[in-house]
Amino acid sequence: MIIYVGNEPSIRTFHAHSEILRNQSSYFLAALSSRWIQRENGMIIFRKPNISPEVFEVILSFCYTGQAKLQDKDGAFVIELLVSADEMILTSLTSYIQKNFTTAQLSWLQDNCLEITQFAFQYPSFQALQNVCLETICDNPSILFKSSKYSSFESTILLGLLQRNELNIYEVELWEHIIKWGINQNPNVSKDPKSWSARDVKAVENSIKEYIPYIRFYNMTQSEFQRYVWPYKCLIPIEIYDSIMTYFLMPFKRVQRLIPRGNGAQSRLINWDHLKYIC
Repeated sequence: MIIYVGNEPSIRTFHAHSEILRNQSSYFLAALSSRWIQRENGMIIFRKPNISPEVFEVILSFCYTGQAKLQDKDGAFVIELLVSADEMILTSLTSYIQKNFTTAQLSWLQDNCLEITQFAFQYPSFQALQNVCLETICDNPSILFKSSKYSSFESTILLGLLQRNELNIYEVELWEHIIKWGINQNPNVSKDPKSWSARDVKAVENSIKEYIPYIRFYNMTQSEFQRYVWPYKCLIPIEIYDSIMTYFLMPFKRVQRLIPRGNGAQSRLINWDHLKYIC
């Protein structure tokens, strides 16, 4: 078969065996079926204008050899390759790529972490890439929380971060970021909770309710809780709030605390951002 890849003036022609491609994915099985197949002069013709010839060359090589030479490819190329492999339902290739990121490619992914994170979570099959991105944010949360893009981040991404023990941040600091995210989802709501109407409370509550169970209130000090959480008690389900109050007011009934995130707040170096929670 003959495969025409790319757009003018950069179209390249590839030759392949249709049976090999059919055996590699359901995409080719359907595209080369009797219903969709095209022939010219007795040859099967297949056109793929939305993929670059350079990317397709790697895809075709993988279909034949089960290997992909990615060592000299940059991060942007790898992302383009991942998208194309996913479109063609080449699950073995998407898995292979994510298991073989080079040091240089990982560095590029980390330098473009927020954009790549949002991209990766659009594709369920990119779980390894999602983990790379979340691990990068966990190691340096300010990448996300101090970014102007923070409020536009998908809730599923934030939820994934909250579920990780290695997220290197004070719990009270994390709480403030979640409150900020919830308020920013509702532009008409004041930043001052004292001025909130019942409608405002409901709006912010609905925005952050799925995160509340993953906030480790027990890892805050009593003064932190009183200063930073109590003003927003209207957002916390009554059963959770009662449990927290019991923890602080009745020490003999304390439940076992979850371990602190990251390396533990006590073991991390204190910076200026942390001082406001200590003073």
